Amino acid sequence: MVLNWLLHTFGLDDGSGAWYLFWSGIVGDLALVGGLWVLLRRLNCHAAGCWRIGIHHVVGTPYVTCRKHHPIVPTGRVTAEQIARVHQGAVETGLAVPDRHYGPGPTEATDEEEAA
Repeated sequence: MVLNWLLHTFGLDDGSGAWYLFWSGIVGDLALVGGLWVLLRRLNCHAAGCWRIGIHHVVGTPYVTCRKHHPIVPTGRVTAEQIARVHQGAVETGLAVPDRHYGPGPTEATDEEEAA
């Protein structure tokens, strides 16, 4: 009984050919598990021992971290003021382009001002 189960599990009981069940059974499962493992290793946080999904790039490094391990991303709720403050810091250091939505900056002339 156990021998028949092992032969069937490993695809060696000649279901549709000599090795058909082997290649479509256990080897196909190994390929799926291996693909899932590679995907998780590629997407997880680069901090040692962390299995969270890493979506935050650390500027100046090749590392991708989760929200918990990133040096700048806050751990609580993010407010518009925090986003504006981080953007302004990036503009001041030259990492971002100035944006007129986050504070006083050069104003654009309107059509009425140009006509005057």
